[in-house]
Amino acid sequence: MNTVEPGIIAGIIMASVFLNLITMAYTAHRYIDTVESHLSNCQFVNDYKRLYAGDDLRSKVQRLWMAALVLSTPGLLIRRKLVDPQDLKNFPAELKVRILAAWMIGMLAMTASVIFYFWTIPGVS
Repeated sequence: MNTVEPGIIAGIIMASVFLNLITMAYTAHRYIDTVESHLSNCQFVNDYKRLYAGDDLRSKVQRLWMAALVLSTPGLLIRRKLVDPQDLKNFPAELKVRILAAWMIGMLAMTASVIFYFWTIPGVS
C-alpha cells in the first residue's frame, strides 16, 4: 500500500500559506488605495480604514482582507446597509478576481493546516 509522507503534505500546505501571504502583501501594498477608492461610499470599508489608518504593511493587509470580505459577502452587507451596491457593481472585475482568489486560497490553506494538524495526532482517526 502506498502511503504519503506527512512531511510532504505539511510542506505543501506551508508553501501555499507562505506564497499566499506574499501575494496578499504585494496586492495590499500595490492596490489598497485603488480598492478603497472604488469602495469609497461603503461605511464598512471607511470604518475599517479609520480603525487601521496606518501606512504600514500590516494595516494595508488587514484592510485588504476586509475588502475581500466585502467582495465575498455583498448580500449580507447590503441588507445591513453597510456597503453601497453601486460601488460593488462598479468594482473592477480583474481586481476583484485577484483579491478573492488570494483570499480563498488563504482560507483553504488555513483549513487544510487545521485538518492536517488533527490528522497527524496519534490515536485520533
